[in-house]
Amino acid sequence: MVLAFNDGIETSTLHAATRRALGHMWIFQKADGSFDWIKAYTAPSEWDDHYGVTVSLIGVGAAPSGYADTPAAQVWATNRDACLMSLENFA
Repeated sequence: MVLAFNDGIETSTLHAATRRALGHMWIFQKADGSFDWIKAYTAPSEWDDHYGVTVSLIGVGAAPSGYADTPAAQVWATNRDACLMSLENFA
């Protein structure tokens, strides 16, 4: 998320390193759209798996150069509803 925001602010272009980082993120996404997350019970980031869902959605949305519409981001599009349902069930 931080890399995507930085790219948007600094250059309005998705840096190759950011594109690789976003691509690696999908490897760790679970079928329900969530991510395994460190659970040291320090709110909010270490409380449960849902923080990773939120961060991933913000990062993809903030990524410049139309990243969310690229073939590489279609995994996100496929799991987007699962991510949102996961958050809804959490609330």
